[in-house]
Amino acid sequence: MKKILLVWLILCGSAHSKNLGILGPTYLIKEVDAYEWIVNQRLPELEQSGEIDKMHKKLQDKSRLRVENPKGVHLPLATKARVRRQSLIYTLTRDVFDAKGHMLFSKGTAANPENILPESNKMLLFIDGTSVAQVKYAINEHRQNNFLKIVLVTGKPLELMREHSLTFYFDQHQRLVDRFDIKVLPTKVYRQQSELVIEEVVL
Repeated sequence: MKKILLVWLILCGSAHSKNLGILGPTYLIKEVDAYEWIVNQRLPELEQSGEIDKMHKKLQDKSRLRVENPKGVHLPLATKARVRRQSLIYTLTRDVFDAKGHMLFSKGTAANPENILPESNKMLLFIDGTSVAQVKYAINEHRQNNFLKIVLVTGKPLELMREHSLTFYFDQHQRLVDRFDIKVLPTKVYRQQSELVIEEVVL
């Protein structure tokens, strides 16, 4: 059966096409080309009627609304001070070679940030932007530490920036909240020697 199928496939593969000519009357296509209709007729009509301007304004309003009111996540207020620590020491799980095959680092080599990076006052402070108390707390913390960045998990960052003349960041899609496993607010995240410190603050 397989041999018969193989022969049939070979014969089909070598088949030739043939022009059989015109077997009946042909007609020109009378329908208007869709692209030509849109470009040459529909768009000019929409421009003259003002519909194009209305569409543009609608898109602008939607975009402005999304920027002014980004989608966030509501987290509860911290009721107990707590500190969690994560080691920042990274250990290679395999050998690392250059393009010529020379070993650069062997498996088991550890990189300690404490030996590479100096101590820093950089800090992230996560707050609920709809909470007046948390916003006031964040502003006071920023006055004491200019390296602190205020990160909203919900709220209106642009409105707060206009009101307080201060930069407010926003955690898009809760990526940092998930990365640092933040469950309550306010929460500070900063590096201390070779550890990442996640500090939950009670107001």
